[in-house]
Amino acid sequence: MDTPARSFADQNITLMMPIFTGGKLGEQVKSANDLASAASSSQEAKGLSVTEAVSEAYASALYQASLVSAAQARLDAENEQVQNTNEYVKTGRMAPADLLREEAEQADAKEGLIEAQNNAALALVDLRAQMECLNHRKSRYLTHWRRWGRYFLPAADLDTAVSLAESRRPELVRPHKG
Repeated sequence: MDTPARSFADQNITLMMPIFTGGKLGEQVKSANDLASAASSSQEAKGLSVTEAVSEAYASALYQASLVSAAQARLDAENEQVQNTNEYVKTGRMAPADLLREEAEQADAKEGLIEAQNNAALALVDLRAQMECLNHRKSRYLTHWRRWGRYFLPAADLDTAVSLAESRRPELVRPHKG
C-alpha cells in the first residue's frame, strides 16, 4: 500500500445507540417506583397497626379501671352489710350463721377487688408498652408505674396516647433524606 504524497486529514464520527433494549430501562424505573411505593405503604401500615394497638390497650386500661371502681363499690356494700348483720346478730334478730355468710361474701369481694387491681395494673403496663418500644426492660415499666400512681392513665386521652406512640416507636420514625 502506497502512502499518499501529501498529508491529509480524516475524520470519522460514530454514533452508537441501542435500537431495542427490551424495555429493561423502563422496567427498572418502574421497579424502583414500585419499591418506593411499597416502602411508603409499609410505613403507613405500621402506623395504623400501632394506632390500633394503642387504642385497644387504652380501652382495656379504661375498662379495667372501671372494673376496679365496681369491685370497690361491691366491697363497700359488703362491708356495710357485715356491719348491719353484726348489729342484728348482737340484738338477736339474726342467726350467727347469717353473719358468717356475709363475712364470706365480704372476703369474696376483697378477692375480687385485688384481682381487678392486678388486672388494671397489667392493662396499664400493656398500654405503656404499646406507647413505647416493646423491647424496653420491665423495670422501666415498673418505674413509670410507681410515678403514675395506681390507676392514672399515662395520657389524658386516646389521641394523646396515639401521638405519643407515633413519636416514640422506632419503627415509625421516618428516615432522613440526606
